Amino acid sequence: MKSASAVEPLRVLVVDDDEDDWLLLNSYFDEMFSSTELSVDHATTATEAMDLIREHPYDLSFFDYQLGATTGLQLFRNVRASGVRTPIVFLTGQGNEEVAAEVFKAGATDYLAKSKLNTTTLLQKITQALEFRRAEDRRLQAEELLHNSERQFRALFDNSLDAILIVDDQARFIDVNTTACELFGTIKKELLGKCPADFSLPSYDFSHRWQLFLQNGWAKGAFSLLRRDGLVRELEISARANFLPGKHLAIARDVTEEKRAEQEHQKLEHQLRQAQKMEAIGHLAGGIAHDFNNLLMVITSHAELIARKLPDGKNIPATLETIVAACEKARSLTEQLLAFSRQQVLMPKVFDLNAEITKMKTLLKPVLGEDLELQTQLAADLGRVKADPGQIGQVILNLAVNARDAMPRGGRLTIGTANINVDAEYARQHIGMKLGDYVTLSVSDNGAGMSATTQARIFEPFFTTKEVGEGTGLGLATVYGIVQQSGGYIAVASRLHQGTTFTVYLPRTEEQPEEERPTPEISVGVGSFTVLLVEDEKDLLHSLSDLLEAHGYRVLSAGNGSEAMHIVRENKHKIDLLITDVVMPMMGGDELAAFVRETQPEMRILFMSGGTLRLVSEVKLPAGTKLLYKPFTGKALIEKVQQLISEHAVA
Repeated sequence: MKSASAVEPLRVLVVDDDEDDWLLLNSYFDEMFSSTELSVDHATTATEAMDLIREHPYDLSFFDYQLGATTGLQLFRNVRASGVRTPIVFLTGQGNEEVAAEVFKAGATDYLAKSKLNTTTLLQKITQALEFRRAEDRRLQAEELLHNSERQFRALFDNSLDAILIVDDQARFIDVNTTACELFGTIKKELLGKCPADFSLPSYDFSHRWQLFLQNGWAKGAFSLLRRDGLVRELEISARANFLPGKHLAIARDVTEEKRAEQEHQKLEHQLRQAQKMEAIGHLAGGIAHDFNNLLMVITSHAELIARKLPDGKNIPATLETIVAACEKARSLTEQLLAFSRQQVLMPKVFDLNAEITKMKTLLKPVLGEDLELQTQLAADLGRVKADPGQIGQVILNLAVNARDAMPRGGRLTIGTANINVDAEYARQHIGMKLGDYVTLSVSDNGAGMSATTQARIFEPFFTTKEVGEGTGLGLATVYGIVQQSGGYIAVASRLHQGTTFTVYLPRTEEQPEEERPTPEISVGVGSFTVLLVEDEKDLLHSLSDLLEAHGYRVLSAGNGSEAMHIVRENKHKIDLLITDVVMPMMGGDELAAFVRETQPEMRILFMSGGTLRLVSEVKLPAGTKLLYKPFTGKALIEKVQQLISEHAVA
């Protein structure tokens, strides 16, 4: 019976040197298949067979077991050696089990005894051989897929940017990729057989964590890798237990730089919050100082008036002296608050910081005491700075006193100077610092040091680690304000029991110092001069008015700028001097002064301010403005008035 025709004929090779056997076999083929279903080639020798096999791809071959000079078995081995995988059925006239075992052992598909050859057995062998071929093709295809998969896995494994590590049940490395070797700083053969515990910090309890990992089947977390070269890398680990029987997979990513960046970001955020907090406290301190100065002015001026009214030769009562002394202490506190809030009046000039420190040494020695060693390390080529020398001296004194308090049993205090250039990276790490050339002033001690918590608050006003009554907590706050107002920056580095270093950065200047000019002495007698006094604080207005009148001046008082303008317009007598507060409701002192200059240009003007330099700078007083900062004494006011009137008289 003929089978159904196929799209492509089945191609078969028969190798048999017996003509009768070939004709019989071919007759069976003709009986079973049509020419469109089957194409048969015949070879009588091994050489002829090899030529045909090299030329054509066959679906099936029949090899006679005996081929004269050679055997079908040898031909089979030659075919397989050439790489041809065609199914081969052996034809044998013997048909015993020994032959079957031999051909199967060699790898043949099947064998058929010629004595049992007929269409039924032939079709059966053909069907089995083709099925075997299809099964073999499927196996080879599966193997190829597996090999491709393994190649892909190995390519991913070897080229992964993350470290991949495979460990056994004893946590020993049995395979690692290239990234893992680079991360561990060694080669593969040095890693294999090692354990993660061999690369962990002493404080890391690997054994306990390994047991938890096996119990849970997974793990994720941080690991500090201690490399053989001593470097520590921070890793992020993800691990899965038994991803293959007895094998555990870990993927590690180096996050050292990310953590450093995060820590740097947190540090900068902390600096920014500190700067914002200090700014807010500064505004609050400045506002308090402004209002407090007015109150002090009222108390001080009234105390002075009481003292003036005492009969000549009579001693000033102790109570009055106590009031004056308390006002002086309060005035000192407000000055420190104004310094912290950067609202202090500075008298900047170009000077040599080394020379200032040298002058300060004489002052510092008795302050520090005999049990403290004072050293200086001053740069020979130090640049000049432009700041208020008196205030910088106050900075040095306050830092030295702070260092002394940190060394109650004695120690060493070192004051140093240096030139430094602040680049973009350094400025980025220090909020509020600008690029450029600086002169540094460092004050170092080997005392008790400070904790991080204390360092975070060290410049806050009224913050102190001393016992109650032993300090105001304004010393370092004053330093901070002076440095900031001078356009500089201050940093502190300290560790407990290892000492502290404060470093002040002051902008370097190329300006030349101005020549000192002696101030001429001015002596003016008290005369009958008319003063227009303008102050919105009523109590202060009355006390200052009384003080001026007590010194022989004719005083016209006004509570605001509008009242003062009205007095100027209506007054028929000459007004010699205008004394006005800078910041007042409705109309500021600058507007009033502008009106006076237009209407009475010969009138002298003296401004008063409660110390809020930020507000004073906002009103933009003209250059050369005479300004008296509260709280001032009655003596200071009278001297300033006499000076202005004398200058006017000379002019």
